[in-house]
Amino acid sequence: MTSKKREISSNDINSEDKISKKQALQQEIPTRQFLIRAFFGPEKCVHNLAFNTVLGQYLSKGWNIQLEKKTLKELRESEWSATEFFDWIMNSDLHFILCHLHQSVEFWSILDIKTGYERLSTHSGFPTGRQTRCPVINQDKFDYLSSIKSFCNPTMQIMLPFEWTQMQSLGIQNFLYEVDEGKGWVVKSPYVTNTKVAFCSTAEKVLAAIETASEKSARSLSQNPYTMIQPTMSNRKEYRVVCLGMEPLYVARINAFKVGRSFSQEPHMELFEFVRQAIRTFKTALPDSFAESLFRVDVFQRADGRFVVNEFENLEACFDSTSANELTVVEHVKKIGRRIF
Repeated sequence: MTSKKREISSNDINSEDKISKKQALQQEIPTRQFLIRAFFGPEKCVHNLAFNTVLGQYLSKGWNIQLEKKTLKELRESEWSATEFFDWIMNSDLHFILCHLHQSVEFWSILDIKTGYERLSTHSGFPTGRQTRCPVINQDKFDYLSSIKSFCNPTMQIMLPFEWTQMQSLGIQNFLYEVDEGKGWVVKSPYVTNTKVAFCSTAEKVLAAIETASEKSARSLSQNPYTMIQPTMSNRKEYRVVCLGMEPLYVARINAFKVGRSFSQEPHMELFEFVRQAIRTFKTALPDSFAESLFRVDVFQRADGRFVVNEFENLEACFDSTSANELTVVEHVKKIGRRIF
């Protein structure tokens, strides 16, 4: 009896290809357990959501992953030192820090946190490598504002503890005169989010606020190394521009100040071009910065009509908008998360 020879069809090839791909995927899955340690931000933080989604995808493929995490509340209650926290998170295969450490544990010194970030630069996870030097992640506000001097709200750095000299006093008064918009000035600290700002209507009040900041820094364990002076905007309207991949996407619905005159309308072409150039200048000046994922640029308008950057935000950038815009942000951050994993 003669056996009938069957021709190999394209379906057979595709089927074999699928099997080989599946086998290859299975071979790529490590048999050992991976330990991930993570510091989670607020419950609604988009980076938390992206992290959980991507982790779930790996678990569904059969990866053996153990997750240990600390929340804001747990870290504050632990009474760990900064060194103990970084020892814990680095004793793992991968680390993830998904919100700002400096605002989580007020009794940690800024120097200890910066030292901890430097240690993370050689450990797998996020942030790592050059990302750990990003001034937006560690909220060194004067560092990133001075990198975009021609784009930012005029800012003077005052090192703490402050020592009064005639030269210092004269320099401050000259700055106040040069940037005055007729509404006074603000004295505010770096390394904090949603900071309380001292609004000062006179030069004397500015000097008093600097002295108060200096005294607080001396008493505080966090020991802020400096404070900043900026002019109070005559127009308090602020536009918070949400960016993905260093490109402006939309203006978030949130407003720090609901008072003030609107200075940009849809489709915000002039505003978006300003934001685009500010981010590019920032990235060129500080190539270690992490601006490729969710990034928000907060913009004021000066009395002379110029746009100025007030702040940058990445790790905890609120991005309230329409559901379609928010979904775009979430999906983009998930893609970044998959690359990090």
